[in-house]
Amino acid sequence: MHFKLHKFAHLCKDLNEESAVRNEESIVLKRELEAVKSERDGLAEEVTRLLGEVETYEKEKAENAETKKKLLAYEKQGLENSDDAIQSRDKMIADLSSKLESALEQLETERELQRQRRQIIFPNSTRS
Repeated sequence: MHFKLHKFAHLCKDLNEESAVRNEESIVLKRELEAVKSERDGLAEEVTRLLGEVETYEKEKAENAETKKKLLAYEKQGLENSDDAIQSRDKMIADLSSKLESALEQLETERELQRQRRQIIFPNSTRS
């Protein structure tokens, strides 16, 4: 019986040693688990922050595209308006030029008629 008790005591001692080793491993694994959880939480926060930045970037990109589209439309409209204004100005210049030429011709005709009337009224007196 002594042998069985000795064997049982040895078995208990081995189990206690194994338990101590397992407890140490458990403590180390818990520390590692806490470190991994902390790292995971940090990465999750970074992912959330980066997703927010990506969302902001995409909004700005869409706004920039819309602004560029509006600016190009505005420039196009401005160029069309300036072309219309130039054509209108050129038509006005042509119209005024033709009216000026007509007025100059009428003025020249009036002067010629005035000269003829003067000659009729005041003939050149070459006899003196």
